[in-house]
Amino acid sequence: MTAGMGAQCAYCGRPLPELSPRGGRPTPYCPADPERYGNWGAKVITCAMLTSSARSGCTLYGPDQPMTPLDLGALDGSLTTVLAALGSVARRSRGRAE
Repeated sequence: MTAGMGAQCAYCGRPLPELSPRGGRPTPYCPADPERYGNWGAKVITCAMLTSSARSGCTLYGPDQPMTPLDLGALDGSLTTVLAALGSVARRSRGRAE
């Protein structure tokens, strides 16, 4: 639903503002808000831009590509564990070389 009561953004699902009494063309996306996604150069990143980017990704890489966000917390924990293990191996190998 792109207009009227209960309309939601086609990208993020947030409720859309009511239609202006002066008319205008309704859009299926949230209005531009620099506080939400930030800027890319001089442009404000919008839900419409992100939708276009996702479509381009599907066109380039196929529809089976995962579109889920990377869990940076889990990645950081895994990297910390790996680096600690590598540090331990490096200390042991230095001890044998001396």
